[in-house]
Amino acid sequence: KTDEKKTDEKKTDEKKADDKKADVKKTDEKKADEKKTDEKKTDEKKADDKKADVKKTDEKKTDEKKTDEKKTDEKKADDKKADVKKTDEKKTDEKKTDEKKTDEKKADDKKADVKKTDEKKTDEKKTDEKKTDEKKTDEKKTDEKKADDKKADVKKTDEKKADEKKTDEKK
Repeated sequence: KTDEKKTDEKKTDEKKADDKKADVKKTDEKKADEKKTDEKKTDEKKADDKKADVKKTDEKKTDEKKTDEKKTDEKKADDKKADVKKTDEKKTDEKKTDEKKTDEKKADDKKADVKKTDEKKTDEKKTDEKKTDEKKTDEKKTDEKKADDKKADVKKTDEKKADEKKTDEKK
């Protein structure tokens, strides 16, 4: 009986030991599986985070590129507007300058015409005065000649009459 009891106890002890080993093994395997699962989850999270970061970085770069392009386009548009304005102002200034020159030329031409007309009138007046003076001189000379001729005729007539009188007296 004692031997049987010892044998039973031994069997019981061995079974407990085997059960404990089996529990330890099961626990170890469970822990190993959990660790693998945790590592897998951690790796997946890291990969997802990295993808999200890359996506965010790409989106940021795209946004920055769009912003830069927009700024560049706006600057080009502003520069073009400024150039057009400058060109328009230059054209306006040139037009004003041309108009001023044209007006000055017209004024100078008009002055020259007025001067020419005045000179022509002055010349005509002098010519008319000269003609009038010459006419008066000619008329005076003619009148003087007529008077002289008349005096000479009168003298001749008087002399003729005197001669005739003398001839009559002689007879």
